[in-house]
Amino acid sequence: MLSAILLSGLLYWLLSRRQQTDKTDFIDQLSKTKSSIEESLVKEFGKQTELMDSQLHLIEQQKTTLQATPNAEPDHSLALKVASEINLIERNINLMDSKTKGLKQLQASVGKLKDNLSANGYEMPELLGKQFHQGMKVIVTSSIPDENLEKGSEIISKILIPQVNYNDKMIQTAQIEVSVGY
Repeated sequence: MLSAILLSGLLYWLLSRRQQTDKTDFIDQLSKTKSSIEESLVKEFGKQTELMDSQLHLIEQQKTTLQATPNAEPDHSLALKVASEINLIERNINLMDSKTKGLKQLQASVGKLKDNLSANGYEMPELLGKQFHQGMKVIVTSSIPDENLEKGSEIISKILIPQVNYNDKMIQTAQIEVSVGY
């Protein structure tokens, strides 16, 4: 009888220890997979920033052409596309672990893209995290209740489409999500 109890206890201990090892291995594998996916995303976004950089060179060429014909209105479609892609990359960067390999280089590339836009007369005002008020020239797509905010406080929590200004004139209105304290 005593040997059966001891044998049962030993089996229970061995099985629980094996389960713990399996859980640890599974968690380690998940962590490695997550890191691998984030690194792949950073590489893809890096390629995307290179493509956008070449598009910015096209904008510069367009600017030179426009200077030759002063009455022509510039085509902003390429700059607006680049601004939207910058916004998308920044949104994804904010979701990534800060220790992800290549993330700092990607952030630097995004900064260079913004600088290139700026050099061509375009500006993307920083709205994320700013206080929202009714007079702002933005489109609010949704309001999300947030118990962590002070009651009545409204903060811009997500930019779906960025605001873009050209020579200090708005050419694209931002579409945003607002978090509201309750």
